[in-house]
Amino acid sequence: MGLLLVLAGALFALLFILITIIRTLRHSPKITFVELLLAFLTALLPLAGVIEGSMGDTPAPQPLRMGMLVGAVLVVVGIVIVVLELRREQKLKQSRGIFSIGIGALVVLSTFTVPITSEKILLPALATVTPIDVAALQTTPTQDGPTRTATLIPSVTATPTPTITRTPRPTGTATATLFVFVTSTE
Repeated sequence: MGLLLVLAGALFALLFILITIIRTLRHSPKITFVELLLAFLTALLPLAGVIEGSMGDTPAPQPLRMGMLVGAVLVVVGIVIVVLELRREQKLKQSRGIFSIGIGALVVLSTFTVPITSEKILLPALATVTPIDVAALQTTPTQDGPTRTATLIPSVTATPTPTITRTPRPTGTATATLFVFVTSTE
C-alpha cells in the first residue's frame, strides 16, 4: 500500500513538472491554484506512502527508495527551472523552480526522518508492553490451604412481563396561536 501511495505521488509529481515547465516557458508570472494543488499532492502522497511503509515491524525499502527518487527528480527539475527563470524580469519572485526544490527537499527529508522517528518512538512503545499470564493470577497458593475461587452460580429469576407504557403522541387538534402578526397593506 505504501508503494502505491508513493507511485500516485510520482504521477502527480510528473503532472506538476509538466505544468511547471509549460508555464515557465510561457512566462506566466504567478503560481496558480492547480500548481499548488499538484504540489500539495506531490508532497503528501509520497509522505503517506513512506509512513505506511515504515509502520510495520520491518520497514519496507521500496517506498523509501521511490520517495527519495521522486524528491531527487523534483530537486533536479527545480534547479533547471530556476536557471530558466533567472532570465525573467521578476527573477525569483513567485519562482516555480524554488517551489519545486522545496517540495523535493521535503520529500527527500521525509524519507530519512520518518523511518528514524518510527524506530525511536513507535517501536520502543510497543516493546514496553508486558504480557499478563492470566493462569498465574487466578490461583495463588496460601499456607492456610487451597485457595477457593468464587464462581457465579446462575440463578433463576423471573423476568418482568412487558406492559403497555403510554407515551405522548402529537394530536391532530388545533392549538392556540401564541403570537399574532398584524400586517397592513396600503
